[in-house]
Amino acid sequence: MRTLTCSLILLLLCFSKTYSQNDYRSGYIINNSNDTIYGFINYKGNKANAMKCVFKKEENSEEQEFSPNDIKAYRFINNKFYVSKLLTSNSNEKLFLEMLIDGIVDIYYYRDNKGEHYLIDNGDGKLYELRNDEREVIINEQKYKRRSNEYIGMLKYFFSKAPALSKEIENTTLNHKSLINITQKYHKQICTNEECIVYEKKLPKKKALWGPILGLNITNVSVVNNFTDDYYYLRNSHFQTAIYPSIGLFYNNNLFYWNERLNFQYEITYRRVNLESSGSFIGKSTGINYLNDIKLIQKSINNTFILEYEFTNYKIRPSIQLGGFLNYYFSNDYKRNLVALLNNNDVFFTEKYTKYPFSNYDYGVNIGVGFKGKLFNKKDFFVDMRYQRGMGLLKNINTNSYSINIGVKISK
Repeated sequence: MRTLTCSLILLLLCFSKTYSQNDYRSGYIINNSNDTIYGFINYKGNKANAMKCVFKKEENSEEQEFSPNDIKAYRFINNKFYVSKLLTSNSNEKLFLEMLIDGIVDIYYYRDNKGEHYLIDNGDGKLYELRNDEREVIINEQKYKRRSNEYIGMLKYFFSKAPALSKEIENTTLNHKSLINITQKYHKQICTNEECIVYEKKLPKKKALWGPILGLNITNVSVVNNFTDDYYYLRNSHFQTAIYPSIGLFYNNNLFYWNERLNFQYEITYRRVNLESSGSFIGKSTGINYLNDIKLIQKSINNTFILEYEFTNYKIRPSIQLGGFLNYYFSNDYKRNLVALLNNNDVFFTEKYTKYPFSNYDYGVNIGVGFKGKLFNKKDFFVDMRYQRGMGLLKNINTNSYSINIGVKISK
């Protein structure tokens, strides 16, 4: 089991390393001579896109890496547009800023280790950051943290030629959609003969999909022997590996506003698991050998929560997964047969126990990899391979589960 666990983790890392590097999309760069060169640009996250542009003239060409000092701008076709800019006039630090809207007033965006940043250019070529810092205030000798909302005052100042927007500015939030919306309205009021350009990628509507899911599961119970006397019969226990199916439903939603490749998936499934264990324990003072055989049939409703990163630029789309689970065991048929043997192996006494000693809940984490594609009738399907580590049945008992799951998306 340990070998299988390590293999799955290694496979997970290999997928991440192999596929996360390349996602070339049609685009162009504008060099420092104002020449436009079409080709393919590696699509990265917001932080990476601000630092460099990795470009290919043709799909099979060698990569060229450009810093903000090397080119003026780059753009993905019908998608994001990045412009090389100095953050401040007295700084030599240049970044590729994502231009959200180009009008009388321009709005830019970038992300770094400190978080998200929005900047405004009111036409004088200078960049001013729209800030909403968290500050500590003292009221009646009590400390509170509040947002400064400094950006609202700045927007009112820069949009002062349209006083009718003042009330709406107060309801503006510091995000792409809200800033683009208020800037467009300002542009339309001030400049009636020219359209502003919105460069932000138009996000599709969030897709919520669901469908049936089937799984084949393998569970192994690992036992640590330092149990209390109440659970002496679990010392030296050896649980047999259980193989069983599962059936249920899944719900999948794409988290476009965080990352277009990120999905959230919830699964609710039913399982029936047969677990068997045998173990022995010799009393220190009596020398009696206690033999315990346990048979347990569990029926459970299982809740699995997954964040899935999908590599979207392939027909068969790989994915990597990380999440957690909470299983509820609503039915537990527990039987423990105890046989006590004397030194000469004669039976001293026998007992039978049916009181369930474990928790009705198991919880833990899971990791996995998967593949997505389409069936002949154009329905989306997926195949996942996962490892789950459970830590909730009882102290010193962990469950290790391995599963292959197949789901078909039938509705949205």
